[in-house]
Amino acid sequence: MWQGKPQSFVAQINLSELPDFSERHLLPPHGWLFFFYNSAQSTTGLYRSERESFKVIYATEPVHDVESRPTPGGLGKVDLFHPVFLSFSVGNSVPGWEHPTLERLGLPFEQCLAYADVIRRARQDVAGTGFARHQILGYPSPMQATVALDCERAQRDYWKLDRVQQAALRPLILEHIDDWELLLQVDCDPDAKINWPGSGRVYYMIRRQDLAQRAFDRTWFVLQST
Repeated sequence: MWQGKPQSFVAQINLSELPDFSERHLLPPHGWLFFFYNSAQSTTGLYRSERESFKVIYATEPVHDVESRPTPGGLGKVDLFHPVFLSFSVGNSVPGWEHPTLERLGLPFEQCLAYADVIRRARQDVAGTGFARHQILGYPSPMQATVALDCERAQRDYWKLDRVQQAALRPLILEHIDDWELLLQVDCDPDAKINWPGSGRVYYMIRRQDLAQRAFDRTWFVLQST
């Protein structure tokens, strides 16, 4: 619940169905992850005050039988997504052109532009396939700034500070960018009747130390749009 209304059920993942890949050990071998977001879709994850507008639940008990239940009161048709079944495939991901990694590498501006063009073309190729860009782990596909940057700023209520305070925080924020791991990225998806505000994309992010401790209740949420 959030602000007196049930949250929308976004996704569930049966962890035992994940394929084998290099980062597979980061997630539990068994169990389920359930993802929720406030039904009004009115929060972006930029402020600490939005902490309860999303939820990730980790269930360790196996789910053998699935049965339909009545829709919670207070949810309309636009708050409910159409169920679709997804299959997993293993792929590579790279940081976006805006990621602080490029800044750390000290690449000249011309090389950053060239890299940005490669990323743009790759994303256009994927978009052209007609598939929604749902993803587990790896580098997110941001629509604006680096997603981990949004997460770290939110923890410190960066956008409520004045410019001097923001400038003072920047080194500390950049220091912790690599602490964050993508737990789940959910794109707009016509088949699932998902159309995030601004034709956007949502990201469930978690700090690596929290992931190692299976503290999924500490997951953070970000909504980015075009």
